[in-house]
Amino acid sequence: MKLQYFILAMLCPLLSMCQTIQLKGKVVNEDGEVVVGAVVEIVNGEWSMVNGEKTRVTDEKGEFLFTDAKVSDTIIVSAVGYETAREVNNARGQVTITLKRDVRFIEEVVVSTGYEQIRRERTTGSYATVDNRLLNRSVSSDILSRLQGVVPGLVFDKNAGNRTGIAIRGISSYFASSQPLLVVDNFPFNGDINTINPSDIDNITVLKDAAAASIWGAAAGNGVIVITTKSGSLSKTPKVSASSSFTIAAKPNFFYYPTMTTADFIKTERLLFDQGYYNSAINNTSSRPVLSPVVELLLLQRNGSIPAAIADARIDSLQAFDVRRDIQDHFYQQAVDRRHAVSLEGGAAGMRYYLGLGYDNNILATPGNINNRYTVTLKNQFRPTSKLSLQTTILYAQSNRSTHNLDGNSVSTGGGKGTLYPYARLVDETGNAMVIPRDYRLGYIDTAGRSLLLDWKYRPLDELKYANNANRLQSVTMNLMGSYQLLNWLSAEIRYQYTRQSNAIANYYSTQTYFTRNLINRFTA
Repeated sequence: MKLQYFILAMLCPLLSMCQTIQLKGKVVNEDGEVVVGAVVEIVNGEWSMVNGEKTRVTDEKGEFLFTDAKVSDTIIVSAVGYETAREVNNARGQVTITLKRDVRFIEEVVVSTGYEQIRRERTTGSYATVDNRLLNRSVSSDILSRLQGVVPGLVFDKNAGNRTGIAIRGISSYFASSQPLLVVDNFPFNGDINTINPSDIDNITVLKDAAAASIWGAAAGNGVIVITTKSGSLSKTPKVSASSSFTIAAKPNFFYYPTMTTADFIKTERLLFDQGYYNSAINNTSSRPVLSPVVELLLLQRNGSIPAAIADARIDSLQAFDVRRDIQDHFYQQAVDRRHAVSLEGGAAGMRYYLGLGYDNNILATPGNINNRYTVTLKNQFRPTSKLSLQTTILYAQSNRSTHNLDGNSVSTGGGKGTLYPYARLVDETGNAMVIPRDYRLGYIDTAGRSLLLDWKYRPLDELKYANNANRLQSVTMNLMGSYQLLNWLSAEIRYQYTRQSNAIANYYSTQTYFTRNLINRFTA
């Protein structure tokens, strides 16, 4: 090979391909974006180490220029984060070279702080990043559930109820909220996080230490969750993506935790009755608090209204019932979650776009309760020039939640008795709803008003059919961003965001519900 190059060097002045020409070129990446600072070398074949090479660095437009290149020269382009490209010069003297990203450098590209994107080696604070692939390992409808068990240091409070129980750095003060700051596409987001479709998220960065306070101030006292939505790619053909998932959750098992048996509960009630524990409630003729059926039978026996044998037989028959079975069979069902998403992304010279549509239809564990959500994400970026960039983003979400006012956990007798006795019967043998005491003793409501009041009896199973609570949430977020590269090291940027969120809640209680009947009877003279 060395002999061939030696002969070529001797004959080169006589060949036209050794003539000196001007070589002008441009370096771009796979998205069509210019690569600034790429090193461009022209070498004369493989014997460049003998003859030496010529080197240039691409400017802010990604361009380079050689005035004394040869047609036979080989162009070698290298840049951090990209694979080295080799291309033979052409007689036209003008070339565009595309660099492919090097997968070995994916982990050290950028970290988003919600204010800017910086390289990992320049980041001083503690953080954790979750890319789209890791986020999609879970199929839940909300973002926070997908972060559980994925981000170190992110603590979830399962006893938080309806509020979002998460913490990154604990609670900033005794009276302050423990919720972290949420940043979506470089803007603080004060709306409901459940309106964001996880399918439209590109990556999430969790900032966990005080370094985030240098950017977001006191609002970062509980940590920061930075969410970046998806964008299209410059000079890319349109790509359509679709996903669909289906999840079924089993009904709760009320027999999982060991509890006192019905027989032991009745023995305890007998013991307390004999010790006079219920005397104050029995003698209360003002509020007439609820008494359980066993206490009512023991009272009738003590007053001589029924013989002891009949009272004992009725009490013993109650030992065969367990209210947990009625609650599990009639107040709960299998929860079904259905999630569908479709997206269109692509771009052309100087622009890129992303459109995402999502629809979730969730049937909750309580019969008749549903929750659905519609989401639209539209993102466009324009680059009229190499220095000017404009971006618009529109996020729209609408969720409709319909819930009845009762589930198995809220079945209560009230009236000073906070828990439901274990032998209560909610459904009879034919599936009809049965009456349990609520707020007042059954003996009182049977005679109160001399039959002129509305039915005052409480049937928990019927309450599922008559009451309905509707919650409709609409959220619109629009932002505009413009940036201009003044110098290689200086750029100017302006951002604007508009957010509107409305939440309409309607609680409907028909005259057939216990709530309405009880309210009317209490205020009837």
